[in-house]
Amino acid sequence: MDGMPPPPPLTVVITRPADQAKALCQALLHTGAAPVLFPTITIEANRDLDLSATHRALSRAHFVIFISRNAVRFGLKLLPQLQQAHPQLQTVAVGEGSAAEFQQRCGKSIDLLPPPPYNSEGVLQLAQLQQLSGKKILILRGVGGRELLEDTLRRRGGEIHLVDLYRRALPAHPPSIAWQKVDIITTTSNAILENLFRLTPEESHPIILSTPLLVVSSRGEALARQLGFQNEVIVATGADTASLLEALRRWQPSLTQPARRA
Repeated sequence: MDGMPPPPPLTVVITRPADQAKALCQALLHTGAAPVLFPTITIEANRDLDLSATHRALSRAHFVIFISRNAVRFGLKLLPQLQQAHPQLQTVAVGEGSAAEFQQRCGKSIDLLPPPPYNSEGVLQLAQLQQLSGKKILILRGVGGRELLEDTLRRRGGEIHLVDLYRRALPAHPPSIAWQKVDIITTTSNAILENLFRLTPEESHPIILSTPLLVVSSRGEALARQLGFQNEVIVATGADTASLLEALRRWQPSLTQPARRA
């Protein structure tokens, strides 16, 4: 109606680590939304890592699997030889975000990427990972990661070397948020979702549980229902910025398309 003020921008809470939220924040601003940072996790290097054993395993490996963007960041820093060409070595990324991070840092593409939805189950469908007798595989991940890849690839005959590159920790000083003014909460892992309740006062939990939630997997959706979320739970096809925006637009078509770069 003419003369009516425009509706307030959608308030979107971003819970991923602060140093990894910039791209999503900027993209949301371009759509007319109001992003609010509430990191529920920090990423720290695993200082207990046996680097000499990892270097030896890498020298014999046939596959290196990057579980996440963090695995790429920490892996390339600690194992710079991954940026060089190895005739027998194939690199595998679980998701588009990890593949993009590898491309950006190495200037070359990842060798193997599963189709969406980007997850461990998709990696296990790759034709190159079906018959693994005599094959050596490094899995680069965080401490406490899922065991699905390790267990399944070992059953297929692979020799697995786990490399726990980083640890997840709770932020020391979470910001204060007026949760009753939030339109949707975005989460990109189950650990992030669980930490949301560890970092917020108990009196805020009923409001949070009645707020729409975005997750990036069926596992996240199941956890949300288990935790008691009563509103919509939207499942994105991946944790990268483009997939999150696409899911948010499915939920709220009024979000505008960001302007294309010239």
